[in-house]
Amino acid sequence: IYAYHPFMARHRQLLSTASQTLHVSRGENIAASSHANKGSFTQAINMLDLFSSDTGFQYHVFVEHAVGHGEAIRQHWERHRAREIIYLGADLEEDSIVAAKKLVSSGTLPPATQFIANADIGHPEYLVQQMRLKGIDTQGAVMIVGNGFHEVREQSNEKMKAIFASYCHGGFILIFTEESALSSEDLIQTGWNTYHAGFRYMHALSQQGLRPFHDDESNTQWSWIQCAKSGGYIVSRAYTTRTRTIYPTKKNGEKNPPISANYFCVPEKIAKSLGLGDSY
Repeated sequence: IYAYHPFMARHRQLLSTASQTLHVSRGENIAASSHANKGSFTQAINMLDLFSSDTGFQYHVFVEHAVGHGEAIRQHWERHRAREIIYLGADLEEDSIVAAKKLVSSGTLPPATQFIANADIGHPEYLVQQMRLKGIDTQGAVMIVGNGFHEVREQSNEKMKAIFASYCHGGFILIFTEESALSSEDLIQTGWNTYHAGFRYMHALSQQGLRPFHDDESNTQWSWIQCAKSGGYIVSRAYTTRTRTIYPTKKNGEKNPPISANYFCVPEKIAKSLGLGDSY
């Protein structure tokens, strides 16, 4: 929560003008983010293992973007120490890279883990370029992102489409976690069932873009699924996992969004070669 102090300190200014541009430093939030994503990463890696077992898909590069403390890398390495995997952590914030490198030194992360600093998740071409400079092939690499795509600034449907298209063109199997943006009507109906009213408010104030799980004709904002699909990904229904739904039961048969989801995205070319079906 303290990571948002810069925004609350200028709360009045931000409400009165659109010209203010502030950026959250993740330095205060690294440990909290790692803790929050721990369970999601476990589910994501479970699905990655199942996907590999079901389809025979083999990969040799594992990337964690918005690396923080490298929780996804740590969990994957614990399971697959015997395999020859190239581990790579990428992040925009230098604080995250420094923290992750300390965990390499302590033996918590793989000793050969490589890092790419200044990597903005909204600029995939930089990550691809830096990986190629390191001699790492991006085609067929696995990339896990824990609540990172909503940090892309000045979002639009077309911008997110282009971002996903770039990762897809790079050949990344992309597994990313995002909490669902809830409509105002959902927030009113759920009352205190979730913390999403405050969650949505703070992210809107800090110019971060939450997106819904389901597409709605009354809402011009695309869902995360639509963003990924428009960029050339197949979003697998079988390997996408969701947390609890907002309502105990559907309202009058309507869609019941989950609090958050791990979206399992496979480039269409790879999906077809594996015979992957049952997609959103």
